[in-house]
Amino acid sequence: MHIFQLGVCAATLILVVSGQQSIADSNSAKGQSGSIAVQVLPGGSRAIMFRVTPEYPRLAAAVKIIGAVQLQALVRADGTVRQVRVVGGHPVLAEAAAAAVMKWRFEPQARETTESVRISFGH
Repeated sequence: MHIFQLGVCAATLILVVSGQQSIADSNSAKGQSGSIAVQVLPGGSRAIMFRVTPEYPRLAAAVKIIGAVQLQALVRADGTVRQVRVVGGHPVLAEAAAAAVMKWRFEPQARETTESVRISFGH
């Protein structure tokens, strides 16, 4: 199991995204080998202020690995990501997902929160 820094949003939300984007940017595009869908799971309390789409790993594309990665993130009060825990998914995809979400920034709040996110590759 890998530990990375990560952050996630609040309400249920499904986005298909590409590249670095602010939350106001377009929320649909194609990834390198198909789409990458980001689903923020219920129970969170923060809006995403900035997000980076995971890169579809070349190895995964070469051997046609598709699937979803489940992550849990600890987000600091200032909106930066402190830690991410991979809950499930293919290790090659999980590494790419966690690396991207580490760069996300969230709306500040009074305390740290734990957020859940699901990222689907190739669906």
